[in-house]
Amino acid sequence: MDVLPWIIVPVFPVFWCGVVILVGRVSGWAELAEKYGAGMEYPGARWRFQSAQMRWTSNYSGVITLGADMAGLHFSVMPLFRAGHAPFFIPWNEITVTALNPLMPILTYAYELRFDRAPQIPFRIFRGTYEKIQSVGGPLWRKKKDAIA
Repeated sequence: MDVLPWIIVPVFPVFWCGVVILVGRVSGWAELAEKYGAGMEYPGARWRFQSAQMRWTSNYSGVITLGADMAGLHFSVMPLFRAGHAPFFIPWNEITVTALNPLMPILTYAYELRFDRAPQIPFRIFRGTYEKIQSVGGPLWRKKKDAIA
């Protein structure tokens, strides 16, 4: 009888959760969730399968769900990645957005969000995601002078 499949079945989920929790800590997601707990289920507009980059080039490719309303932004990840990634909600008045311009505003490809309670944690989103968020609550967030990235 081959023992390997019987070892992998219980070990892999533990390994997966450990890796996902570690990514949540390294990227800064866990710290944001700690400082900006979500409370209850978010009922507003949502965009699933969004991508972002956080601290230490931690990439979240297509696993983030963002929600926006007149109060602020809601952040969560798909259930498979939920370990170490509690949802959180940040009010607009605590978000600063900076366009990352390579040379000219027309060429802006990404935007960096920074949050008052954890300014050391960047949250970079691509132009398409920025435009979706901007359509709901964009006038409510603070904008900084564009940066060269």
